[in-house]
Amino acid sequence: MLEQSGDVESGCLYGEAYEALYDSFGEMELAVLCKIVFREALRGGTADLADNIRECEATEHEWQHHLIEYMERLDDRRIRTVDEWIGRIDYEDISFY
Repeated sequence: MLEQSGDVESGCLYGEAYEALYDSFGEMELAVLCKIVFREALRGGTADLADNIRECEATEHEWQHHLIEYMERLDDRRIRTVDEWIGRIDYEDISFY
């Protein structure tokens, strides 16, 4: 995973580099990252991805802030597709170590 390998949090990405990175991701990769960013809201069954993006006020890491900004620019169809992927991903299937 990107966070564990340090790639996203290494301080090597700036501004548009985040957008280029996120542009290279498919819906499944974006879903994994969104599942990490919105884990508490998703665990509580709070709304859908579009609502979570709109309601997010603060993030823990810079890469998360840029991800949310990136997601805000996506069209509704792609956000729905990412949201569908989020529903398919089980935390137990993701190795964080």
